[in-house]
Amino acid sequence: MTASKESFNLYIYEAESDIADDVIRSWDATTYDVIDTITADHSYEVYQNEENKLNIAKRDIPLPKELRGVYLAFQDTGTCVSLMSLKVYYTVCPNITMDYAFFLETLVGSSPQALEKREEVCVANSQRERLPTLLCRFSGKWYYDSGNCQCLSGYEGNNGIECRGMYNT
Repeated sequence: MTASKESFNLYIYEAESDIADDVIRSWDATTYDVIDTITADHSYEVYQNEENKLNIAKRDIPLPKELRGVYLAFQDTGTCVSLMSLKVYYTVCPNITMDYAFFLETLVGSSPQALEKREEVCVANSQRERLPTLLCRFSGKWYYDSGNCQCLSGYEGNNGIECRGMYNT
């Protein structure tokens, strides 16, 4: 792999358990998969007399939902590079209540084309008309699929979130 000045390599190892011991060999290109070579957009020398500038790189790394763990490795290619911070996160579609049905937080699929279907339950004092389902997009946004719940007789709806008892006067 050819790397330019002021770069480092990013590697990943997908693990099914915590194996940070004698079981795993020291990291190398055969044990870990190369994600990318991260190269600086601008070098420090150019900006010495100006306010500090940081190079920021973002990499999306889709992983299978069943995966139990991940190891990341960074290889300095012999240049003057500092890794200042690292943010690792996963994307979910958040808990949501709509059309009187509650949908639990759902991990997104492992590719931008993947949609994760979620079937859920009607809120208290409501019943299912059709099985409520939503699709969780890779972006972490819900997409309406089908179905809904309706408030039971004697209850009135409140913005698709809850069914409240009606009072006779």
